[in-house]
Amino acid sequence: MAITPVEIVTIGDVPVFDIEQVIKIANSIQSEFTYMPLSEEMAKDFKKLSYQFTTVQKFFDSVEEIKKQVRGYHPFIISIVDSRLEGKKYSNLFGSIRAEVGIALFTIADVEEVIIPKGKMDAYYLYYFARYTLSFLAPNQKNHEETKGCVFDRKVNKLDILKSMKRRAICDDCRNDLVNTENLLTTAQFEALDALFELAGDIYKGKSKPTQKIVKLNRDQVYRHIYSLCQNDSLFAIADYGESIQSGDYERIVISDAKSLRNGVRNAIIGSIRLLPYGTGTLAVFINKDVLWNSEISESGGRLFQFFIERVNKHFDELDNMENTRQMESNPQKRKTDSRNNREMYFKLACSVIILGIALLGFKYLTLFTAVLWLLFLIIAYPVALAFTVAKQSFDNRNLVEIYKAGLTQVPIIGKFLPKSEK
Repeated sequence: MAITPVEIVTIGDVPVFDIEQVIKIANSIQSEFTYMPLSEEMAKDFKKLSYQFTTVQKFFDSVEEIKKQVRGYHPFIISIVDSRLEGKKYSNLFGSIRAEVGIALFTIADVEEVIIPKGKMDAYYLYYFARYTLSFLAPNQKNHEETKGCVFDRKVNKLDILKSMKRRAICDDCRNDLVNTENLLTTAQFEALDALFELAGDIYKGKSKPTQKIVKLNRDQVYRHIYSLCQNDSLFAIADYGESIQSGDYERIVISDAKSLRNGVRNAIIGSIRLLPYGTGTLAVFINKDVLWNSEISESGGRLFQFFIERVNKHFDELDNMENTRQMESNPQKRKTDSRNNREMYFKLACSVIILGIALLGFKYLTLFTAVLWLLFLIIAYPVALAFTVAKQSFDNRNLVEIYKAGLTQVPIIGKFLPKSEK
């Protein structure tokens, strides 16, 4: 079956470098969908949609107009924005989709450190790549109100997204609908989506994501170096399982435990490498998974694969052919995000000082009983106010404890001692 292209466009202060890396990761762990940045020429038309706040209907109407005017084959486009989103029924949305015309969007506004822990946004990006790819292919599959830890949960409580950031993220009822609809998704597409949801969950839970290294050589040269390394080392071997696993241009290399491979052991595979173009060089993505049997690697195999990665790193380092893949300190998009986070912290600190001052004045000018009541009111009201402003809790959420907790985590100093939600 033909590979499905899905184009990604960033609008506003979105960390472009991070998105590009996640696109490469998404392409490295499956081969049914090809994620790619929208062309610069076409992306220019999207930049005018850089709103601070927008309704999804208004945004989609604009994107539809842009899409009608461009040439070429653009079946599916996902926009990533930093705007606050509102729908017809719900406000403060993660995102939305207009599947019949192949467009979707999701926002990063008030997600990091509020819903997703700091440093784990890659999980969020991967999740919505997979979530909207699934809805592009199955446009009639609707969300359900009941929270089942499923990607089709309504997520009125925004923390519910964490429950479906996992392996087997589609509930049995929804999976049944998808399986029983003729000519909807292939088995390979199911497996590809499952792999994306699983990796999103692994990153969120702190499990390691694929190691990435940039080599200043083309793909053919990188393959020959790795082939020679394995030939000269009795520990590792390249297992060639045909074009379904390893393509003719060496896009994927399957690495095995040489001793187990010689003995015909089924679980000889310890990992694989995907070689992807990266400018004039190659991005090597090391994946600790058995791509032949689609199964996890044993603990001993995992240790051996880590040793293999170290050997490859050392080999290319000695040849001065390795580059750093994460130059985050020089990333201007990250600096913009950090600046916005600092402004929010100063805002919360100033509010805290003002509230403390008002509370102290209450004890000076009011009777003791009234002052205590006044202080209790502030202790309740201030976190609730932060929950709906800085934490951006949904007004549709009726869980008062959840709202108060979300606000309390935003209070300077106090919030540092409270555990982040791990639902």
